[in-house]
Amino acid sequence: MPTHHSPTKPNVDMQRRAEENLDIGAIRTMLTAAFADSNNKQLNNLNDIKNTMSASLSSINNKLDSLIDRLSKLEEHTNVMDERIHCLENSNADMQRELSRSKQLTEAVKDEVQTAVSMFKEEQDRSWRKNNIIIMGVPESEEGEILLNEVLKFLLPGTHALAFERVGKAMSQSKTRPIRVFLPNKVLKSEVFKKSKLLKEHEAFQHIYVQPDRTKLQQQQRTPVQTRSQSHSYQSVNDRKRLRTELRVNNEDDSVSMEQR
Repeated sequence: MPTHHSPTKPNVDMQRRAEENLDIGAIRTMLTAAFADSNNKQLNNLNDIKNTMSASLSSINNKLDSLIDRLSKLEEHTNVMDERIHCLENSNADMQRELSRSKQLTEAVKDEVQTAVSMFKEEQDRSWRKNNIIIMGVPESEEGEILLNEVLKFLLPGTHALAFERVGKAMSQSKTRPIRVFLPNKVLKSEVFKKSKLLKEHEAFQHIYVQPDRTKLQQQQRTPVQTRSQSHSYQSVNDRKRLRTELRVNNEDDSVSMEQR
């Protein structure tokens, strides 16, 4: 019978090592291949990510360029609007000045018109009063009417049926309203003032005074002159002449009225 020899221990160890080396190599090869495949996939993924990011960055850059262009145009438009607003402000300032001047001119014209109307009314009022006389000091009673008729007969003998009226609203009994007498012409008015200075020579007429029928404006203008005429600073002949001239300018009959007083 043939004899089978069992392998020796050293050979068994070597074979075992060889198998282990083969397994390790296979594992290494597998791992290498796996790592290589994984690296390739990772590289591909990174490339995809890079390409995606590049595309996104390109899109963002394009959008930024568009925004910059729009901002540039918007800035230009804003500058144009600023210039227009500046022009409008200047134009508005000019219009405000023109409006102010127009208002001033309107006020001036209005004042001139009001002055012209006032002067016209004043002339009408003076024309209506020019032949009238005012008699002061006649009581408001039947005796007063009798006294008025006697005064008119003294001032204008032969003249009858002269119209007259009390001036103003009825006041207290302690104050007597003046009487306005309507004369037909200035000739009779002149005769009245010539004789009026003789009233004080009659006892019944001591408190009777005659004066022109003045408008409110004539009364206002006459007051300062009257005040100066009563002042002690006008004692010279020249001063009195000057005062008479001023009084005559205010009303042609004022000088006569002052002599009566």
